Amino acid sequence: MLNVFRIVVATSLVCLSAGTVAASFDCSKPSTRAERDICTDETLSELDTHLATYFKKVISSSSQDDAAKLRQSQRQWLTEIRNRCQDKECIKLAYESRLDQLRLSGVKDDDYNWEDDCRSPQMPSGGADCAQYVASKKREAVENELRRAYEKVVSALPNTQELADEKQLPQKVAFVDFFKSWDRFRKDYCQIYGELTGGAQVWKSANAAECEVDSAAAQTRLLTTLLKCIDSKEICMFPSQFGYGF
Repeated sequence: MLNVFRIVVATSLVCLSAGTVAASFDCSKPSTRAERDICTDETLSELDTHLATYFKKVISSSSQDDAAKLRQSQRQWLTEIRNRCQDKECIKLAYESRLDQLRLSGVKDDDYNWEDDCRSPQMPSGGADCAQYVASKKREAVENELRRAYEKVVSALPNTQELADEKQLPQKVAFVDFFKSWDRFRKDYCQIYGELTGGAQVWKSANAAECEVDSAAAQTRLLTTLLKCIDSKEICMFPSQFGYGF
């Protein structure tokens, strides 16, 4: 009887390892065709786990309102895109597209490297086209992070000059105008920087994008520091303590 039990258990384990792989949901109870395909395909299972892990990281880095919108968009993606797929290639493309969308949040995806895409058949050289592609992807992510920091500062700044003077902060409308001017200057500066670096146009574009990435990242750090000062109820000494520019 014991030997029979061992045979049954061993057979079950072999079947399980051959037929299913790990996923972010219960593969013993797949509810859609897409889930069944994911549970029997290692590549799709890895994509599913990757998305689930990264989605949680993005949610934890988002405000309450943004997190609610993200959860809603994730549910919509599951029902209207992934679950409508009729083959594994469709599922793979759906996951890759969703991951790209989430990366625009600016939250670092530890399991992804943009440079890897440059080794694809579309960009075999890994040269200028690759550099431009990576720089543009970084710019999208960093500028989304900058936008969120900017919106938080704007919402925290005083509406009246009296309150602004009390903490030596700019009035909200003045800061908005100031930031728009800085952003125009940044883009003009980086465009000129790209042109001066020489080389083919694709290299100029890549260098200009890298310049925008660096300046946006620096500005995000300054805005984050400014926001902490505003929240601390201390005198922030704006703008001398939080200088802007390059």
